[in-house]
Amino acid sequence: MFALGEVREPTEADFDHFREFASEKEGWTIFHSKKKPDHEITTSTKCLDCSAIKLIKVEAKTFNVQAASIYDCLHDAEYRKTWDFMMKEGNRIAYVSPNSEIGYYYRNIPTFAVNIATKIMAPKMLKCLLDAARGYSRWKESNNPDFVPWRNFEQLKQFPLVKSDDISNNSDLTEDYFEHYVILGKKGVNANSLLPVDIADNCSE
Repeated sequence: MFALGEVREPTEADFDHFREFASEKEGWTIFHSKKKPDHEITTSTKCLDCSAIKLIKVEAKTFNVQAASIYDCLHDAEYRKTWDFMMKEGNRIAYVSPNSEIGYYYRNIPTFAVNIATKIMAPKMLKCLLDAARGYSRWKESNNPDFVPWRNFEQLKQFPLVKSDDISNNSDLTEDYFEHYVILGKKGVNANSLLPVDIADNCSE
C-alpha cells in the first residue's frame, strides 16, 4: 500500500489492495443507480475523516460487453481520442514499468457542481466506455492491429523507461518551473524533452 506522498512503481500487492478497496461496501453511500437492459451503473460516495476529498466510485454490470474489450478500449490512446469526451490529447512518450499505465486529468469543479458531476458526469463517462468497447474490435482491425503495448510488453521497449532517479522531487519544483514549461509547450517543444510532470501540467490547461 502506498504511503501518503510516496512515489514508486506499483506492485502486485498494491493492485490487490486497490481491488479490495474498490470492492468493499462498508462506508459507501449509493448516490445514484440506473438500470438498463444491457447494463446497470451505480454511483457511490464516501467521505474520510482524514481527508477533505470526497471519494466517488462508479460500478457497472454489463451483459453484452467482454471485460477484455473494456480493458483494451481503456488503454488504447488512439481509440480513446474517438470516444472520451474528457480527453483532448494523449501520446505515449515513456513508461514507468510494464504493469503501469499513468493518466492525468485536471478539472476545476465548483462546489455547487460536485453533486451534478457525481450524478451525471461520472456515470456518463463509464457509459461512453461501455459503448466504445462494443466497437473496439472492428476499429482495431484497421488501425494498427498488431500494436498493443499494454498486452505485449516487448512493444513498450521502443519508448524510454522513466527511472525513479530521473524524476525530480516535488520540493525541487517551483511555480516558475511549471510556468516555464507551459510557455515552451505552447511554442511546440518536443514532448520527448519534457518530464512526465511537465506533460501533465501542459495537459491540465
